[in-house]
Amino acid sequence: MEKLIKEKFKNLVLREARKLILEVEVTDKELRAKIVEFYDLQMKASNLEAQLKEAKEQLAQAKDVLKPLLDDMQELGDKMAYAEKYVIEVKRFGYERKVTSYKDAFALSLTKVNGAIKKILIEAVDATKKVSQIAPSFTVKKADDLTEAGVKDTLKSALTKVKSAVKKFGAFFKKEAKNIDAGTKDLEKAVEQAKKAK
Repeated sequence: MEKLIKEKFKNLVLREARKLILEVEVTDKELRAKIVEFYDLQMKASNLEAQLKEAKEQLAQAKDVLKPLLDDMQELGDKMAYAEKYVIEVKRFGYERKVTSYKDAFALSLTKVNGAIKKILIEAVDATKKVSQIAPSFTVKKADDLTEAGVKDTLKSALTKVKSAVKKFGAFFKKEAKNIDAGTKDLEKAVEQAKKAK
């Protein structure tokens, strides 16, 4: 019986915590269906990205294994090789290439010119800036995914903020209490001196 009560209490706390965490409830059925569809697509994309990452890592390892063959082909000037049912066709051999960093070049040039030219160059950069639209970023999670850990993290964060506020107030109060105590002592001394003066 006690276990059942604890379980019901835990579920009640989780449900109430979810209400605190979740700000808006979507009631439109069509929109709810789109959210579910988005969630499913998001999970599918996440799984495919994980598979793609793993496949790219394996591909990089395979390229390292094939590099000696490609080096030999480059030396001989061959662009094709075959192995049983597979053909390796080289579209471009690897090579080194120098790339100019215009950002670094501009920063270097600013150190080599006088103040007037520097101002003109910076104004030219500002004049060529363009505004771009940043798309919103969001994810969809199942409400059940707000586990005890998520609720605990949220409550822990709130508790930390409350503790911080109490600590600041305590420090302030302690400082002011010292000032009040000092003021009270000064007042008592003044009263004593006034009594002695009479």
